[in-house]
Amino acid sequence: MVFKYDLHNHSNRSFDCGVDGKELISLAKNRGVKGIGICDHDNFPNQSLEEQAKAEGIDVVLGIEFSCIDAHIIGYNLQLRKRDKDYLKQKFKDFYRAHTEHGRSLISQLKEKKWDIDEIDIMSFSGKPFVTAIDIFRYFADVKKLYSRWQETRRDFRQKKMFSLTKKEVDHFDPYEIIQLIKRSNGVAVWAHPLFSRTNNHKYFNSFEPEDVFIEVSYPYLENGIEYGTSNEELQKIVKDRCIEKGFRMSGGSDSHYPIKVFNSGVPIFPGDFGLDKEDEPIIQQLFC
Repeated sequence: MVFKYDLHNHSNRSFDCGVDGKELISLAKNRGVKGIGICDHDNFPNQSLEEQAKAEGIDVVLGIEFSCIDAHIIGYNLQLRKRDKDYLKQKFKDFYRAHTEHGRSLISQLKEKKWDIDEIDIMSFSGKPFVTAIDIFRYFADVKKLYSRWQETRRDFRQKKMFSLTKKEVDHFDPYEIIQLIKRSNGVAVWAHPLFSRTNNHKYFNSFEPEDVFIEVSYPYLENGIEYGTSNEELQKIVKDRCIEKGFRMSGGSDSHYPIKVFNSGVPIFPGDFGLDKEDEPIIQQLFC
């Protein structure tokens, strides 16, 4: 089944995704998706994608997925004030620096252990002007063919304790402050994958205001490290029941990072694998109508 509206997807403007935004739009269009949301991690959206989507006959909404304390908050259709934009620009630089410094550190440690690896080769492979840990793991699996999947590369490196996989931490955003920033930017806020934090995944249900934020219900929780529940349907029901109980409106999306994020079977998660179908859903009306 392919959903008509998939509001949560990533392009290679995110550190952990391998597909260009234009290719992502074409991929969604070819699968029959009617409306796609592209919201990269801690990075401003590529506004030129609106023209690409228009040319292909698919609706697109652009946003940012903010890395917050114990939550990821997506802000769509942001009309940022200069002060807010300047603040975000500096924070995004901090996130970018942490990821790229981590990548360079891993390369240095691998070279010390006599592994055949070069930063330029990895950038050529990934199509990005920087290197992250996931790019390195993918390189050894997809190019060097030493592992069948990049997840196996990471698992093997961890088990062998080949080097530190810990990157420099950046202070994450306060979710309440980000929701207020989204509101004053005339945007729409969504709390993405609310079961993501294993320790504090219920506290925001009790403190977020239902009129301020939508909740992502249709989502591949099982493929993203949620350790309880036997199926995505069961996990989605947990979130949906909580939304109904608290009066939250609902959103949905695949959180695709094509071709990097995969189902447990190894098949990539595509845009349209999760999302919404009804055009009268409140969030569809707000974003596309």
